[in-house]
Amino acid sequence: MKRTPRSGFTLIELLVVIAIIAILAAILFPVFAQAREKARATTCLSNCKQIGIALRMYLDDYEGAWMFSWYDRGQYGWDTALYPYTKNTKIFACPSNPQLPELWKGYTGPTYGMVRSYAMNGTVASDQRPNPVYEPSIPNPADTIMVLETTDWNYKHTRPPDHETYVKSRNDVCIHVPFTIHQGGSNYVFADTHARWARVEQTWTWWRADHQELPLPDTVCTQRRQAAGP
Repeated sequence: MKRTPRSGFTLIELLVVIAIIAILAAILFPVFAQAREKARATTCLSNCKQIGIALRMYLDDYEGAWMFSWYDRGQYGWDTALYPYTKNTKIFACPSNPQLPELWKGYTGPTYGMVRSYAMNGTVASDQRPNPVYEPSIPNPADTIMVLETTDWNYKHTRPPDHETYVKSRNDVCIHVPFTIHQGGSNYVFADTHARWARVEQTWTWWRADHQELPLPDTVCTQRRQAAGP
């Protein structure tokens, strides 16, 4: 008796194929996600380096005077003051940390609606002071943070983040900075205008011009580090 050739797969064979695909997906998807985040982190660090270059040009033009983080009369921030040197609003937005657009009245033309993921370190920057801060007043600029990644931690997605961040303790840093955003760390621009990635635990002496170590508590840091995982 002539047998008819079998066409298609049996149910067991299909289930085996599906199981293999599921196993491969479980293995590869985290790898793809890590690669994607690595690319975003690289873009963010490139943003910070370009911001640093623009800061250097600004400082040279203004004889070493830092811009104010916020200009109350004009209703705009340091990002707008820096725009003539960058000619690019996209470098102020980290792809891993999107925020709401700037709609203050001082943001006009190309800066209207720009997104900003970074803030100045209010502990050393010029804000709420009658005169600007000058470079010589920061004795170790290569180890003093001037610009950091930030969030709208106190506005709950109702407005953009503040243009400056004030920190008095380690918890303050971990509340303001998305410090696990890039493979367990985040990016910073320093007062000598170079940029680099660091884990938050490395930064405790980088926030003040006198380099005094930020005090405890650091409970928020521990909680968020554990929640983020290794």
